[in-house]
Amino acid sequence: MYPKLFTIGPYTLHTYGFLMFLGVVVAILVIRTLASRSGIDHVRVTKLLIALAFIGYFGAKFLFMLTSL
Repeated sequence: MYPKLFTIGPYTLHTYGFLMFLGVVVAILVIRTLASRSGIDHVRVTKLLIALAFIGYFGAKFLFMLTSL
């Protein structure tokens, strides 16, 4: 796997970050579809999943900072 997907000026898109983002988006779409089929409000499920993705990201960064001290 290439570590850098592409570079535009000073901005570099890393492959790992892009694939993580793509995985989260696909998971949200699949779970949203399954929720609407089950009769669950898909808007609330989508908001919950987006909040959980942000909490997971910032929690991982916080843990990284704690363990790096």
